[in-house]
Amino acid sequence: MSAPIRSSLPLQVLLFFNGWFDALLVLVSLAMYIWKASVLPFPPELEGFLARDVALVFGLVLLEYSRLFLGSRGNKTERIAPLLWFLLLSLPALAVNIYFMLLQLYVTRLDLILNATALGFVCAEILLALLTIITFLTAPAGVGQ
Repeated sequence: MSAPIRSSLPLQVLLFFNGWFDALLVLVSLAMYIWKASVLPFPPELEGFLARDVALVFGLVLLEYSRLFLGSRGNKTERIAPLLWFLLLSLPALAVNIYFMLLQLYVTRLDLILNATALGFVCAEILLALLTIITFLTAPAGVGQ
């Protein structure tokens, strides 16, 4: 008799769609930085902010890829350690999205919409990952381990 499946389908669906949304977020963000650099005034002493923001977008790509990979792997293999790393990497992802929503030099309405959606994904994934970890911990001994 096979062991029951304990992985979370809602978490896996969120991780899948978040991966596609992240690709859209990065493309739109980079296009917006091109637009911001050409249309909005960046005094010479503040040009470093634009470079930092673009570097943060690329950092977010690496962070999100790693985070989503670990969350998916932990969920599919029913292992707690990758999910804990997923939760740990979710904290800087939250911070970067909040930065893009509130603290970058020029925040547009599109920035607010995209990053609020990204925050929604991350928060929902954190909640589902916690519930999934609890499910893995409360399973009978020897099942799926």
